[in-house]
Amino acid sequence: MEHISALLQQLRQRLAQPFPDAAGFRQISLPVSDACSDDLLAWLAAQSTFPQFYWRHRDEQEEVAVCGALRQFSDAAAAQAFIAAHPTARVWGLTAFDGPSCLFLPRLAWQRRDKRASLTLNLFTENAAETADWLATLAPATPIAPLRTTVETVAHYPDAAGWTQMLQQALTAIAAERLEKVVLARCSRLTLAQPLPAPALMAASRRVNHRCYHFMLRFSAGSAFLGSSPERLYLRDGRRLLTEALAGTVANDGDDARAQQLAQWLLDDRKNQHEKPAGGG
Repeated sequence: MEHISALLQQLRQRLAQPFPDAAGFRQISLPVSDACSDDLLAWLAAQSTFPQFYWRHRDEQEEVAVCGALRQFSDAAAAQAFIAAHPTARVWGLTAFDGPSCLFLPRLAWQRRDKRASLTLNLFTENAAETADWLATLAPATPIAPLRTTVETVAHYPDAAGWTQMLQQALTAIAAERLEKVVLARCSRLTLAQPLPAPALMAASRRVNHRCYHFMLRFSAGSAFLGSSPERLYLRDGRRLLTEALAGTVANDGDDARAQQLAQWLLDDRKNQHEKPAGGG
């Protein structure tokens, strides 16, 4: 049985070897054997360096755990500029619809894709000695303790009265033709009896939310953004855009002919055509 700690030792040995005279960005990548028994999330949870990012594909064909920030980017354009200059680099994190994003080039990335896995160290050669010291601080994987907390209070924003008022305002605006469609949302705040470790919540979500995209960005030991989504908003491949977030719904039928009629109705529905126009070229 192998552990990731042996590969970390190999990375430190590689850092002790001479680098090319030209200083700059480098990557050292080692294959991770199938015999490695460490769980990526458990290994990430054991680390005390931040930020951390975990991601697993809903088909489980790809999984990644990264930690430490060699470079941080507050917007996608800056991250794309770095990748253009360093095509082998991979940036992780979250982007925002408005406001700054949280994107970073990790110091260390453990990635599994299909049946292959690798451990990649990103560094600038002028900082090789400091990088070796940082690798020595990484801890071995330990099992993630199960969730042990209870919910003490739940508060909704807006509350029931505020929600009713907001709903009435939306209906009034639609009736006056000031709006065509409204999607209402609210925030819920839970107060817990004990601290809730983000990796434990992520592990619990993986166990019950199957065929989901699992993601976790830990800013610190006590701050994280995570989720398990069954839906991919979009995938961009060059100029090709694929999306699953088109909310058109119609009943199904056990009879194939009737099911086809219902599907055609959905395609011909004026409301869906108006909200989701499609074009080719």
